[in-house]
Amino acid sequence: MSPAPPGATGQLRPLTEADVEYGCGCSFSEPIGEEGIGRFLILWLYEEKAKLRLGDTLHLLDLVDVESVAHKELPQLGDKQSFHLIGDGLEVRIDCTTSRVCELDSESCEATWFDGFMQIRSGSESETIPVRGACGC
Repeated sequence: MSPAPPGATGQLRPLTEADVEYGCGCSFSEPIGEEGIGRFLILWLYEEKAKLRLGDTLHLLDLVDVESVAHKELPQLGDKQSFHLIGDGLEVRIDCTTSRVCELDSESCEATWFDGFMQIRSGSESETIPVRGACGC
């Protein structure tokens, strides 16, 4: 992964293996190709703080708002979703579009996939990068 250009927000880095927890929640990564993803850039388990790494510092953020523009009760392709997180002097907003959903008759699928952009702000400085991710179990 190529790091984001340095600014007041620092350099965005992938989470380390020690940072990563697995379970039900959301994660976003750098997109690779048509459908691939790189290493995690931000992730959070439900009811826990989100993790984001700038340079050598791991930042913990609170999910403060989720906005959804859904066409129906179940997620549909094209639905819009925004996640707003704050903490450690940072504000992160992920604006995304549903890119893949589980098939209706799938009992083992419990996730929704997204493509979008993540904006990281620190004071008056910000950087925006494309992301690809998922929420679910």
